[in-house]
Amino acid sequence: MASLPVPPDFEVISRAHADLSRELGRCGNLPTLQEGNLILQELRGFREEMRGMREEMREMREEMREMREEMQGMREEMPPMREEIRNTKALVTNSNENSIARLHNSQLISPDQPLMPLRSHLPGQSTSNIKQ
Repeated sequence: MASLPVPPDFEVISRAHADLSRELGRCGNLPTLQEGNLILQELRGFREEMRGMREEMREMREEMREMREEMQGMREEMPPMREEIRNTKALVTNSNENSIARLHNSQLISPDQPLMPLRSHLPGQSTSNIKQ
């Protein structure tokens, strides 16, 4: 008589699955997996830092654009300011020369001595219509 095949022992199968499940759950304790998680955390941190740096760069670009606009405005204001400075310098120079001329002319004692001419308030012009 032929022997009957041996049926599976479901109790053994159940214990084997329980043991396998328990051991697979412990795979997370392996150093390589833990280090991998640490690496992922670090990468996420770097990603956040990069986002912050991108935002800072965007803000700096905006500030630089504003500074360029301000500098352009200053460049446009400079020529009129230079002209005002030249005019003011000419007025001060003429005023000083006129003070010297007045002092000189006030000390003349003879009609034969020439008067020093006064300067016009316009740069480079002397007053020629003053009677001596």
